[in-house]
Amino acid sequence: MYSENVEEYDYMIVGSSLSNALLTNVLSWKGFKVLSIDENDYYGDYTAALSVDQICDQFKDVFINDENISQNKTRFGVDLIPSYILCDSKMIKYIMNFNIYRYLEVVKLDNFYTFNAKNDSFDKLKTTKQDIFTDTSISPITKRTIMKCIKFLVEEVNEENQIWKDYKDNPIMDLFTDKFSKLPVNLINEFVFTICNCFDSDHLTTKMASDIITKFFKSYNVYGDFPALLTKYGGLGEIIQGVYRSAALIGN
Repeated sequence: MYSENVEEYDYMIVGSSLSNALLTNVLSWKGFKVLSIDENDYYGDYTAALSVDQICDQFKDVFINDENISQNKTRFGVDLIPSYILCDSKMIKYIMNFNIYRYLEVVKLDNFYTFNAKNDSFDKLKTTKQDIFTDTSISPITKRTIMKCIKFLVEEVNEENQIWKDYKDNPIMDLFTDKFSKLPVNLINEFVFTICNCFDSDHLTTKMASDIITKFFKSYNVYGDFPALLTKYGGLGEIIQGVYRSAALIGN
């Protein structure tokens, strides 16, 4: 981090994305002098959480003609890459090991909701046996398919399983279409777009999805009933600020 007392630096890192912030922090903790520069006036680069005013500045064609938003614009931000933190994840371990938790305020989530375009509504995520088997809108056959799919992705990922070998490097949508065809579209969307936080299902392989979904289920009952946490004010941007504060403290 920049200091007027330092004339030479070991590394110069351009941009303040999450990956750059983590690299800066690790190098600082290892005793290197690191100069971080960024052309933006906010942390996070493409992983930032921006205020409404910053969104309008960045995207010149944006005009918000909503009195309610204008009156409350200081109360929320917009994540450029919406994300959450799994309770049993490397990010949590990193935050704890480097004392970044001192600079964060984290809230527990109660659940996820996925937009259902067909019904113009938001569906509550159904991943526990209780959620699945008490939902009267899901048929018994579909319930069994959901549980079978979860079991396959979490417990049956090995090279001795021919289905896994055939589909692990293919898009997860191929697996759903061929082997779990009874899964409703809204439930597939919950797996792909909500749990895996994916924006392009064509590039989400079965192995990638399995890794994320497995971590998701392993994160249950770690810091509460639900497996995900969220920084209170700024998404990834808040984590990035905490990482840089940690690096600056060590650097001084």
